[in-house]
Amino acid sequence: MSIVRTSSIIALITSAGNAALFGLSSAAGSFDGVTAAQNGESLNAGIVAVASAVGVCGLIGLRLVLARWRGATRGRRSFLVAAAVILVISFASPVGGLDDGTAGAILTLMATHVTTVLGGVVAAERITKPMWDWGREAFEPRQIDGLPTAVVTGATGGIGGAVSLALAERGFVVEGVGRSVRVAMELERQATTRPGAIRVHRADLSSMRESARVARDITAKHPDGVDVVVHAVGTLEPQSSTTAEGIDANIATSWLTRVQFQRQLRLRPGGRIVNVAAAESADAPPRLLADLRVPEDLGSGFTAHGRAQLANDLWVAGLQRDGAAAFGYGPGSVDTGIRRELPAILRRLMAPLFWWSTRRPDDAAADIVRLALDARLPAGGFASRDGLFEHNEHVRSAERQAELQSLAETLLNRASSAR
Repeated sequence: MSIVRTSSIIALITSAGNAALFGLSSAAGSFDGVTAAQNGESLNAGIVAVASAVGVCGLIGLRLVLARWRGATRGRRSFLVAAAVILVISFASPVGGLDDGTAGAILTLMATHVTTVLGGVVAAERITKPMWDWGREAFEPRQIDGLPTAVVTGATGGIGGAVSLALAERGFVVEGVGRSVRVAMELERQATTRPGAIRVHRADLSSMRESARVARDITAKHPDGVDVVVHAVGTLEPQSSTTAEGIDANIATSWLTRVQFQRQLRLRPGGRIVNVAAAESADAPPRLLADLRVPEDLGSGFTAHGRAQLANDLWVAGLQRDGAAAFGYGPGSVDTGIRRELPAILRRLMAPLFWWSTRRPDDAAADIVRLALDARLPAGGFASRDGLFEHNEHVRSAERQAELQSLAETLLNRASSAR
């Protein structure tokens, strides 16, 4: 839908709604004898409708200017702050701009201001939502001899499932790993209509023992190695939870299981690893750039979730340093079930806030497939929905990577000794 059409429709709806609100309030007598202080004239529905349309279009224009000036994401943040300030300032108009203004008239006009700003914000959100089509761009796939094979952890999740289907569409035999029997059966069924195939191994990847077992089973089926490994398994638990092996569930599922799993696998020459984590740019907030030396540094709950994402980036950077063609990929907000552990009311409150930046799983899958197959990409790196980027010095530090490797050994030894 074009900018002009979207703007026109939302401006029309906002104008009509405010005109109707004004009409109802007038019929109730709220505007009897009320005039504008500036010119002494009475208000009418037409004036309210025109002012509403102008307000919506003005906010859209402001958003476009800020997006061009500050970029899509930063421009959006600046716009939302500016819209809130404009709304607060606008309340001075009905309070001080009416002669003989009644409480009903003032509240009605305040309500129309709120509606106008909301209409402008909604229109601007729709118009400026990025496409993020890096993964959809045409690319030259690398040459793979023989039957192409892939391993996808978290295959029964949103991104993992979409990646599995996308690779099967390209003729890959996909060895997926996940917990949901229902989703596994559906993936295998859908793959029957594609050139490749999907076989899902059911396992609880919060367990290091199960991770190692299923990885060894897959390696036994593909002794020469596999061509692609995609780690998409993860969880987000707001409260502290410890696995039977004595590890925080967020740490175990979202990071350590990937380390354990990868150690059992073999990559064929030219094979690539894509690790789906949180890195979306090098501009990570300083509070997230923690030192990860001992188990206590990992925290629990939400803190552990954030530490797991940092650990993933450090782990991938370490793999790259050791010569592996490994990519760290930050998908941004994707419509998956990772927030299922959060309270339902919190998920509903978060949905509008994340709408602008949220994509479908198959959009993220397109990026991941390109990272795994594009022949022109370098042998490893970091990427987001905008493409490749150079990570920050914290993640590129060889010392911090070595510290993380030592921490992984400590946790895996703890898991192996647990009964």
